[in-house]
Amino acid sequence: MLKENKSAQTSICLGVAAISFAVLTMELSMIRIMEVILAPNTGYMALTSAMFALGLGGIYLYLFPIKTVNLNRAVARLAIGFSFFAPMVIVIFNSLPFGFEINQQNILIQILCWSGMYLALVLPFFTAGMALALIFQTYSKDIGRLYFFDLIAAGLACLVFIPLMPTYGPGGLILIASAASMIAFVCFAQPAKTITGFVVLIIVALISIPIIKDDYIEFEGHANKRGNDEMIEKGKRIMVKWDPVSKLDVMNARPNALLFSLDGGTQGSWLGRFNGDFTYFDRVRQEQPDSFFFGRNSIVHYLADTKNIEPEVLIIGSSAGGETKAAIAFGAKHIDAVELVGAIISAERYEFKDYGGGIYNHPTVTPVIGEGRSYLRSTDKRYDIIQMFSNHSTSSITQGATAAGVAYLQTVEAYLEYFEHLKEDGMMQINHHIYPRMLTTAAQAWHQSGRTDFYRHVLVIEPRIADTLPTLLIKMQPWSQSEIDTVISYVNRKKSYEAARPKRVKPSHRLYAGKPFETTLTGKGDYTNGIQFAVGTYLQNGLAYDVQVDLYDKNRQRLRQATVPGRMIADNTVVTARFETLTGIRGNEYVVSVSAPGAGRRNGFSIWLTEDGDASMNFSPGIEVPTNFIAFNPLDDKDNIVSNALLQSPFPRAIADELPWDLTPVTDFSPFFSMIRKNLDLLEAGKENVLDANTAYLLNTQLNNGYPKDWIHLIVVGAVSIVFSLVFIAAPLLRTNLKHSTWPGMSGDIIYFACLGLGFIMLQVVLIQIFHKLIGFPVHTFVLVISTMLLSAGLGSVCSSRFLRIAGNRTSIVFFMIIIYGLIFIFSFEKLFYLLLSYSLPVRLITGAIMIAPLAFFLGMPFPIGILGLANNNPAAIPWAWALNGFFTVLGGYLAIVISINSSFTTVLLLALIIYGVALLVVRKSLVNEKPGNLMPDSQSSVKVV
Repeated sequence: MLKENKSAQTSICLGVAAISFAVLTMELSMIRIMEVILAPNTGYMALTSAMFALGLGGIYLYLFPIKTVNLNRAVARLAIGFSFFAPMVIVIFNSLPFGFEINQQNILIQILCWSGMYLALVLPFFTAGMALALIFQTYSKDIGRLYFFDLIAAGLACLVFIPLMPTYGPGGLILIASAASMIAFVCFAQPAKTITGFVVLIIVALISIPIIKDDYIEFEGHANKRGNDEMIEKGKRIMVKWDPVSKLDVMNARPNALLFSLDGGTQGSWLGRFNGDFTYFDRVRQEQPDSFFFGRNSIVHYLADTKNIEPEVLIIGSSAGGETKAAIAFGAKHIDAVELVGAIISAERYEFKDYGGGIYNHPTVTPVIGEGRSYLRSTDKRYDIIQMFSNHSTSSITQGATAAGVAYLQTVEAYLEYFEHLKEDGMMQINHHIYPRMLTTAAQAWHQSGRTDFYRHVLVIEPRIADTLPTLLIKMQPWSQSEIDTVISYVNRKKSYEAARPKRVKPSHRLYAGKPFETTLTGKGDYTNGIQFAVGTYLQNGLAYDVQVDLYDKNRQRLRQATVPGRMIADNTVVTARFETLTGIRGNEYVVSVSAPGAGRRNGFSIWLTEDGDASMNFSPGIEVPTNFIAFNPLDDKDNIVSNALLQSPFPRAIADELPWDLTPVTDFSPFFSMIRKNLDLLEAGKENVLDANTAYLLNTQLNNGYPKDWIHLIVVGAVSIVFSLVFIAAPLLRTNLKHSTWPGMSGDIIYFACLGLGFIMLQVVLIQIFHKLIGFPVHTFVLVISTMLLSAGLGSVCSSRFLRIAGNRTSIVFFMIIIYGLIFIFSFEKLFYLLLSYSLPVRLITGAIMIAPLAFFLGMPFPIGILGLANNNPAAIPWAWALNGFFTVLGGYLAIVISINSSFTTVLLLALIIYGVALLVVRKSLVNEKPGNLMPDSQSSVKVV
């Protein structure tokens, strides 16, 4: 029997803390890992489904109570189980070939592999959930103190996770979680000195191995985003760094360019080989004034140069330095280059300064590691140019909501800040998807800033090739025709001889060894020297093999053969297979065969087809076509897809509601810019739908056999939630009814613990998003909100028993405080944020913590209060209560995201307070006024300590 002494009590409390630390460290690590090795949404789907297992341990304990096993031994064994299962995730994930390429030949294998992956995720959380449920059940009378250590340790795990990431990486942090669980084993088992010494050696080894290793403990990729995994397999990676925000892989992907790949290929940026001689660009511009072209990222710099302006430039999301380099090339006076992923700036300034020419070391450049809007709030400086090129944070850790990416750089409030920091004749360039929604969002900001006639200040340039980034140009002064002519002439300096690309396309079957593509072509000219065709490489930046093209006559006699180097093939572009000139082709039919003998199923490619299934292909030479066209003309709206009526204020929602997709303006209260789907129909670009070709391409290609890839993760998690609700609610209820072991207030207890899980996590998810506006830095925001909530809730938990005694067991006071403070916060935080935005980051962090702490303090009380109520009525149900709380915590995070997408963060906050109001209605009105326990097993517990 446990001796009643302080040492034993301390061991139990430390053991609870160690388990909680291990669980949260494991969860945060897996979030980062899953978004890198899979698509972020798919990672969210798998991990969220697995997190239900944390509560599943409590359900198992309720259905199959332990009656004769020593508590210490039982918890110690579970702790050892977590220590074993956690690092096994690394082994299993790297062994199983689960992936997105599922077909009739491999569907059974993929089902088994995905099931194995899911089981590997479930086991550590299941064992930890069972251990915590067992402890809370046995020592329920002292739940306040135990829950305090649980929350405090979770808060500590959050605090150290970000600073430890660059050194350990998530793989190493999983070993840290395993070591923490080993500490819990020692606390509960209290083994002999010899065994303790052996365990300590294991703990030291787990902590030290990631530091001693020359590289990170890696997880193999399973999505091959932008060819990232394939390049790693071929040894092309020359640097890897886990930044607190994103994982950075630097690839030697091209002979004269390095690919800076973020989060396994989710985003990427190129660093071209350059000797650092920027005077070279001055010479070329002088020698070739009518043909010099620096790419689409230089449009706004070229326009400023034609006006003899030496601009002050702000680049938000400067990445590997392409836009910064363009600004220098056109003679910018000064450039502030803001980049969220500090590892990119560090790599360019130091490791690759000789390769890329030291762009961030240039005397006119000030590199800033930070978030764009946060930087704007910290300065009164006004710029001639503000530029962004397809940038947003990819880290779900920093976003706080992994189900749908938020885009705080594309909201009404963001554009207000851009306009405030532009000079009277300033201009901005943004390259980003979905330009109609960018226009409607920016228009609302324009009108809110007191300006009129927004349409006269906007020019949109769109490439003819789908799945590229349109260029949005906004001038503080109206556009003139000469300025428009200057821009369109410049972007079309690079000529294109391309195969005609229809508006609606679909990919052919995937080409790989033994699986060629064949079609027929009819000659329309007198001769040909090649064949052009549109290629989709599934985000691979260049192919690892060459593509072979054969031309046959109608009798299958081969006339010509050509090889296209794989490195020259980019995703969704038109390529040309060149061969010796063939004459006399007019009117004749030919068979064209495209094959890839060196490709496998995983890294194959497709030929783009027309709506009728014909290949997007023709004989070369093709017709010269402009590479870019005007998609929105401020001086002539007859061809504009977006009408001026949609750019008025207030926004004409009646018109927008009739459209088949969502282009309503985006705000900070619902910053889900890319969540635009309304239905499962294939959409046609054009004025009728106010839909550009690129957005239509995006929506149509996300449909896979009728289901939307952009929503499937939310649909799957919703379905899994329904299934698990049967496990967490129906199964225990059935067991209880069969054995007639109900207790007074049972239905109220079920509702109560469900409300606590829902309410707490919904508040947490939304507070992360809201405080992003005050703090700016996503990492700082995440750490501030999570750690403050957990630490303050822990203090509330340990004070709950004393509070009840002082308040005379009037538990309703706790809920009234939550609801009242929550309402005060909702109606006052915007004004407080406005007052605080001009202060330094430390001041904003401290005041942010002060704003969150009181609410979190009272949020920490309801759970221990409820456990105390169960301890006096039915202690055997405590594991079920723990499970319900855990289940609805996961479900609440999901619901918070879905509701935020369809409404706003404010709606979620109000709903969370209503949920706590429901908990108030069912909370037990009387609790035994007892002093805190002494961490001895409770007499009514279903666990018998021997």
